[in-house]
Amino acid sequence: MNDKNKNILLSASILINIILIIIIASSVYFVWSSINDPRNAISFEDMMGEQNIIQIVGYKIIFENNSDEGNNNNNNHNNAYIEVIGKNIGNISCNCVIYAKLYDSDGYVIGSIKEEFNNINSGETIKAKIKCPSNYVDSLSTVNLSVKCYKDTLFYNERGSHEVPVKIGYNILKHNNSQIIEIIGKNTNNKDIEGYVFIKYYDKNNTLIGQNMVYLYNIGPNETFKFKTNNNDWTYNNYTISKCTIFPVFMNDYPMTNHQRDIKIISQKLLRSKNGQPYVELIGKNTADNNMQIHIKTKFYNKNNTLIGYGVKNIENINNGEKFKVRIYYYDISSYSHYKYCNDEYAHNKNLSILGYFDEVYVHTCFNG
Repeated sequence: MNDKNKNILLSASILINIILIIIIASSVYFVWSSINDPRNAISFEDMMGEQNIIQIVGYKIIFENNSDEGNNNNNNHNNAYIEVIGKNIGNISCNCVIYAKLYDSDGYVIGSIKEEFNNINSGETIKAKIKCPSNYVDSLSTVNLSVKCYKDTLFYNERGSHEVPVKIGYNILKHNNSQIIEIIGKNTNNKDIEGYVFIKYYDKNNTLIGQNMVYLYNIGPNETFKFKTNNNDWTYNNYTISKCTIFPVFMNDYPMTNHQRDIKIISQKLLRSKNGQPYVELIGKNTADNNMQIHIKTKFYNKNNTLIGYGVKNIENINNGEKFKVRIYYYDISSYSHYKYCNDEYAHNKNLSILGYFDEVYVHTCFNG
């Protein structure tokens, strides 16, 4: 073979190798880009759903009635619950929803219910009662359970840059035949803060048996707060609490605006309604140059100057120089977020005292929009 033919073959070989390299590189890049393309990414929620990291360990149907609780021989039951035990078998914390499909004795689906559970840690076991609607109780025979898991976004994603120093602790109190958690905390920050306290309840076996979240507003520097709660988010549990885990997540509160300083408080006094609920009777005046919507927030304290409750009132279209007189009712901290914008009629009718009594309250009124 002459040199010319050798050169042609060598050139062809080099060209073929270059083409192969290009094809291989293109294939690798295509696979890599396909995997990393966010349009092709599997959502975290779907990924967790496929992993099914909450495993149902066991369940049972509990029938209750006034005469013989748990007696399944009586068809006229007052209540029915599905007691579910689950476990996070994954390596990350998650939220989940447990779905229960309800069947009668003939195998017909008669309804469905669901219950949501937040912040289930890796390896953690949960135990809860899911209440069946009353119209299904007499027909209920069997259930079928399924689980869908979601990314835990309750508070871990807020910790870090938003976290401010708060000192907090708890006591487990007894009241009649139930338990109540007393939370005592202090803002050790040098600024006003607001945020929430997330509480998880455990039994003696370290099983998670309840949780709830309480929001706090406008906690001043070095201010102490206290609240009691048995408002378990898993409202039908009656298990014995042995310990709690508390997660305070707070951030700096917003400063007062100039318009909020255009309200002059002429007088305020603490009174009680006929049913014993504390309220503030406040007289004020709009000193701004224009009409205003006024948002009044009241903070209630006990004799130790510990914050124990809030009140709020909104008044529309107060003219320049116009005086106003309002009643602002007391709500304990753990109830306040649910009744933030209630009218006076609800304040008269709602029993807000968890323990059946109110701490002696003192009042400080602030304008904090």
